[in-house]
Amino acid sequence: MLTQSYLLQETYVGSNEPTEYVLTNQKLVTKSKKLKLDSLVSTAKDVFLPQGYPDSVSADYLTYQIWDTAQAFCSSLTSALASRAVLTGYGVGDQGASVAAATLAWLLRDGCGMVGRILFAWLYGTALDWDCKRYRLLADVLNDLAILIQLLCPLAGPPGSPAVVAVLCIASVTLALVTVCGGATRAACVYYAPGARQHNMADVSAKDASQETLVNLVELVVNLTFVPLITGPVAVPVFIIFTSVAAAPALGVAEVNQSEPLLRSCAAPLRLGCPLSAPAAALPADRLVDGLRQQRHRRLAVFTGASSYYAVLAEDATSTDQLLAVFQCELIHLARTRPKLFDAIGGCSELRAGDAAAAATAERLMPDFLGALSKAGWSTEPLLLGAGQHRLTWSNEATEYVLTQQKLLIKGKKRKFDGFVSTAKDVFLPQGYPDSVSADYLTYQMWDTAQAFCSSVTGALAGRAVLTGYGVGDQGASVAAATLAWLLRDGCGMVGRILFAWLYGTALDWDCKRYRLLADVLNDLAILMQLLCPLAGPPGSPTVAAVLCVASVLLSLVGVCGGATRAALTMHQARRHNMADVSAKDSSQETLVNLFALLFNLAFVPLITGGAAVLAYLLFTFGHLYFNWRAVRSVAMETLNPSRLHLVVVSFVASGGRACSGVAEVNQSEPLLRSCAAPLRLGCPLSAPAAALPADRLVDGLRQQRHRRLAVFTGASSYYVVLAEDATSADQLLAVFQCELIHLARTRPKLFDAVGGCSELRAGDAAAAATAERLMPDFLGALSKAGWSTEPLLLGAGQHRLVWSKSA
Repeated sequence: MLTQSYLLQETYVGSNEPTEYVLTNQKLVTKSKKLKLDSLVSTAKDVFLPQGYPDSVSADYLTYQIWDTAQAFCSSLTSALASRAVLTGYGVGDQGASVAAATLAWLLRDGCGMVGRILFAWLYGTALDWDCKRYRLLADVLNDLAILIQLLCPLAGPPGSPAVVAVLCIASVTLALVTVCGGATRAACVYYAPGARQHNMADVSAKDASQETLVNLVELVVNLTFVPLITGPVAVPVFIIFTSVAAAPALGVAEVNQSEPLLRSCAAPLRLGCPLSAPAAALPADRLVDGLRQQRHRRLAVFTGASSYYAVLAEDATSTDQLLAVFQCELIHLARTRPKLFDAIGGCSELRAGDAAAAATAERLMPDFLGALSKAGWSTEPLLLGAGQHRLTWSNEATEYVLTQQKLLIKGKKRKFDGFVSTAKDVFLPQGYPDSVSADYLTYQMWDTAQAFCSSVTGALAGRAVLTGYGVGDQGASVAAATLAWLLRDGCGMVGRILFAWLYGTALDWDCKRYRLLADVLNDLAILMQLLCPLAGPPGSPTVAAVLCVASVLLSLVGVCGGATRAALTMHQARRHNMADVSAKDSSQETLVNLFALLFNLAFVPLITGGAAVLAYLLFTFGHLYFNWRAVRSVAMETLNPSRLHLVVVSFVASGGRACSGVAEVNQSEPLLRSCAAPLRLGCPLSAPAAALPADRLVDGLRQQRHRRLAVFTGASSYYVVLAEDATSADQLLAVFQCELIHLARTRPKLFDAVGGCSELRAGDAAAAATAERLMPDFLGALSKAGWSTEPLLLGAGQHRLVWSKSA
């Protein structure tokens, strides 16, 4: 009797070294096993690149990251030079310096930065989405300017003097703009350009932090070796040299599309989605009236001014209408400035004949233009054209304007800035609120800003303790020793950041709520460590340095965990592809609260000493954790992660397979401290079930399920899902659905009284697969009715995939 055998190749996405198995009737034999960690290169990929690289990111990802890390190296060295100057400005090593004065300077510096952050996000928040490359470059320029200002700090006057405080405040404002500009545009870059392609925002963000941290860690060694030697007038030339080196990589980072100008816009001067008052102020009344009448059948009206173009959009205008409006304006602009371009295509005279004729020409060319865009690989969703939020509604009796044969009369004009509430909305809420964000946005932001107040107060308490630990006001303290402690602290934080992003990077996407809460717990723990700093020993002692290093490690985890999960939450909140705007306005809201907290800190923190400081820490820490809990609990995500899917499957089975719980109900029940899902390894290597199951069960399971794009194996306490190379997200959902059904049949069999199938689910993996496939259509229908989205699926799938082929 001949034995039919199969060759199985197991690949790990992003690796070129497959693991091969031979499956016979009796056993599974490893033919050539190559472990993922066999080489340094493979390990480095796991540590520093998003899971699934290169398929999980855009094609330009690696090029962007190389330039980005290069500029981070230059920025890190100049920052180290500046940190020493800042410590000197605060009074480290100066007997006449006061801890209270240094703390006051610290708080004033933060306050100026907060105001700058709010104003910048208000004025330029929406532009950060559609012009993210230019503002990303601006962030780097501002960062270098801020470092230069900090370097000049000791030259401004004695430590703690008003002149030094003023210099620090100016630097803080500049760095605040860097924070908003760099952070928001980085969110846009991760989402739109060199970033996430598999809904892995948090993972891409975390690994980006790891890459920059590695460069900073190398730079730390350079800083420890050479920065103490760079003193006096030598520091400024070194700053200039490294800033010049940073300029080229910064330009390289932004030039993703090679011919796009980065320092100015080359587009036609257009106001898209502008109020009707804009063309009314720029055009003669008869032209405006004629243009409105001629274009009232469209969902847009384009008006050509002397040097600008105006596009008024109807209330029901779509993104395609916006594209048509901009296309028409660009055609008119080219016909006026570069008419020879139209020799081949024609239509130049019509485009210059008036807005109505230009509209007809644009509509004639639009289908060909859309086809050309598609062939060239361009995406028209999302459209980042910087459209305003004004929309026009036509009726026989207009509410805002009255259009007659001769003129346009304002009947009742309501200005955007008529009241404080309207102004506050523009400053602190994303453009288009509430339609441009998720339904849970306001609730989450209210709780989030409340926790920011508590965190700011405890941070101010800790700041005073840290300054004491560095030696502010201590004549025996050394600036060089304080700088060394500062750099060692940063180094420990960098190592922690890299390790955390490696081990938990992918989990930050599918379990972002839990890790968002964890970030706040770690933040409070880090502040506690900083508060204990003066008790650890004399300023600059090894014990103080050790405490600061532990606090730095915790804060580095907060940076990765909080930043990456915030990116995932921002993607959930942004409903009009307005990631950067939502991110910038979130920063403004938190900054406003921190500004109020700053006033509180200035008034009360100097009075809180000794035991009162401990009591204040406990009080505000409790508030911080409670408000964070409420904030995370208020988030209602429509996507399915393991815990939410488990709760949905439970409700589906309990209803007899007719319905499942809705989005709000499940999100309220989702546990935040632990997972309630079945213990499952999705997309695991074949070696995982091979180590947990008898050989005959593994072989039978593989043979019985080889016609599927997945194979489910039930262990004693865990479930294993091996995915085929061509497995889709629907296959992943089916696999997890099957595992949840088996788990419920083993742990809560009474749930199946109405739906049936409990005995089949416990009879073996093949019978369970048949039951799951029978129930799957009803389950998908119930998900859709309940408002759940199955794209993207955030089920934490691994990257191992299996390929079947006959070997004999």
